[in-house]
This record gives sequence, structure tokens and C-alpha cells, in this order.
Amino acid sequence: MTPYLSHIATRSRVALAAAIAIAPLGPLAAAEADLDAAEAIVAQYSQIPTFDPPGEAFDAASCMAGKRILSIPASSSIPFVAGIEESMISVAEEIGFEVRHWQNQDPRRRIRHRQWL
Repeated sequence: MTPYLSHIATRSRVALAAAIAIAPLGPLAAAEADLDAAEAIVAQYSQIPTFDPPGEAFDAASCMAGKRILSIPASSSIPFVAGIEESMISVAEEIGFEVRHWQNQDPRRRIRHRQWL
């Protein structure tokens, strides 16, 4: 028998032994679930969490006055990244500062990710 076949045979014996060892536990695993405890856990995590700010509020408009941001994304052709860039520009306009997006790929020519798979 080759070393490879010996290795496979050993693994098969170990798997069979493990299956035989846990077979009697089947009825225990099928025991009735504690539905009240499960519902309590779901109820605990179904509530809307409270927000505790990490610091004091600040005026973003005065903080960013006279400043500009240049954003260079990993790839402008990825729709998710393009959405983040658009959101940054929108918030900057609302607050009153400039964000420049450095477009590094033409969005009309999307990367074909499947070519790398």
C-alpha cells in the first residue's frame, strides 16, 4: 500500500470511530429546546440600542472651514467605492468644504472581476 492510500485508510478509520462514538448522543441532541430561553435572548437583542456619543459635539462647518480633502480610492470602477465617494462629496457640500475625487478608472469600463477567478 502506498503512503497516500495508507493515509486515506487511517483517516477513514478515524472518521468511522468518531461516528460510532457519537451515535448514542443522537437522542440527547434531539431533546426539546428551551423555547423560553431562546425567546428571552431574541427579545434582549431585538431592542434598539442606545447611542452614547464617544465625545462632545463639535461644529463640523467651523472645523472644516478653509480645508479641502483629496480622496484617492482603491478603484473608481467599483460601484461600492463610487457610492462612498459620492456620499463624501454630498456631505462636504452640505457642510461647506471641498472634496475632490481622484478618478483612477473610467466608471464606464468596469473591471471584470471574473477574469481573476
